Amino acid sequence: MRKHNSELIVVSETDYGTQRALTFFTSPSTSMDFCVSLRLLAEKSRDSIIVPVQSRSEAVEIVRDVKSRWDRNLALNRVVLRLTTVQISFMLDYLLRTYRDGIADVDHIDIEVDNGDYVIVRSPEARAPLSADEAKRRLGL
Repeated sequence: MRKHNSELIVVSETDYGTQRALTFFTSPSTSMDFCVSLRLLAEKSRDSIIVPVQSRSEAVEIVRDVKSRWDRNLALNRVVLRLTTVQISFMLDYLLRTYRDGIADVDHIDIEVDNGDYVIVRSPEARAPLSADEAKRRLGL
């Protein structure tokens, strides 16, 4: 069974020649429906989720699989993103912490898929990075 999200997510594709990146732009205020959908997918309550892409007439279908990859399905006018349960959980953890705190700990996370491409989840509302001095202080160095 598929879950269709009503929430529009900004998604972009970038081709670096030897690698591609699929980037999801989220924020604490726009990620709850996406989180619930990812949770249902991780728990095997859904076979896939379909996320409409903002400002385009296409979508991203996220499927739980044993191997990860993403490809464009021209016939369906969507990107099909296959992620493992661990990768889905990693994405979900980042989004839920951002929702809970109202700000992300880091501005993005990278998920490398099996063919060397990347899925990036980015939040514009992120904490400032630690300075070298502050990192040393926290580590007791």
